[in-house]
Amino acid sequence: MRYFTLLLVAGLASCAALKKTRETGSVPAEQNLSPLYIYKTRADYHRFVPIGLSDDRKSVVSYPDPSDLRYGIPPEKLAHGYWLDTRGIGLQVAYTNYTYKEYAALSAPPSLDSLMMRLVDTDPISRFCQCGTWNDYGNSKKELNKLIRSGKLETRCKVLK
Repeated sequence: MRYFTLLLVAGLASCAALKKTRETGSVPAEQNLSPLYIYKTRADYHRFVPIGLSDDRKSVVSYPDPSDLRYGIPPEKLAHGYWLDTRGIGLQVAYTNYTYKEYAALSAPPSLDSLMMRLVDTDPISRFCQCGTWNDYGNSKKELNKLIRSGKLETRCKVLK
């Protein structure tokens, strides 16, 4: 019984720590080895929920559950119109007219047809770069801004679009 109580207390403490980390907006530990992407869009969509489209951009292939965005981290603004991806977007991203706050308040995800009707841009990316992994940077925002401002982005990042 003592072992079970100890496990229960440890589990509750780790859940509270995870919730606190997500609430303060820091990058989750599992994201450290994920690819780090920065991008530019044709307009400012940082407040809007991105979804993934098929290669022909005619159907939805991925979208978040509203609960995914309750502790979600919107993209971070970088220098010269770049954004630091914190949602895991890709080249097939499209933006809906749902704000993060509005979408997170939904009780269930919208239907695929509804998502398609709420699209504001089906090809918003004007530049997309992979800059290693999150683990490659001590202060990703500061270091990326330095690369962007110095004109040396291509020396550290692979331009995908």
